[in-house]
Amino acid sequence: MLPPLRICLIGPHGAGKSTFARALGDYLRIPVRPELGRTLREAALAAGPERHGLAPDPDFDRAVLRGDLALDAQLPAQVILETWHPGNLAYAWHRCPAVARRHADRLRQHTRAQLGVVIQPVWAAPATLHARLSEPGGTVAERLAFFSAVAEDALTLATAWGLPVLPPVWTDAVSPGALAAAWPEKLWSRCPLPASASV
Repeated sequence: MLPPLRICLIGPHGAGKSTFARALGDYLRIPVRPELGRTLREAALAAGPERHGLAPDPDFDRAVLRGDLALDAQLPAQVILETWHPGNLAYAWHRCPAVARRHADRLRQHTRAQLGVVIQPVWAAPATLHARLSEPGGTVAERLAFFSAVAEDALTLATAWGLPVLPPVWTDAVSPGALAAAWPEKLWSRCPLPASASV
């Protein structure tokens, strides 16, 4: 049986987390769990464009924080996660601090209890983030600043929770496949790898 390895990708909107997750999952031959917040956000925006990411929405943030906790019961031993608890909590802090405060201790304790967690920051240059921006709400500058601040705060939370944080990958500098192929070397001394990814 393979040892636990939970790779959590954290980065701003448009950084390329989903594309990198798919490439890394293919390379390591492990599954990718889709980002719950993204799925719920698409449903919220379909119901009304005013329910964008910059607008406070306590019910939405509660649903994401609780839903991701519930989904963790089904996590395979080896999995790639986008945003996950550090990212979701940072998002809630910026939108609905009261909701974030009520869930912070439980999320911290739960995340620290998971085996094999490693945080992988995913970034892109500001011009790339601007070109990939698809979330509505506010001005472009406000959206870029908001999502960058959420990503920075997610990494701060991960560090405060004692989770290993790897050096960032830049998705606009190298192809996703090349990033995935080089990635095991970054992790080699930190966590066990799947047998299929050993080099």
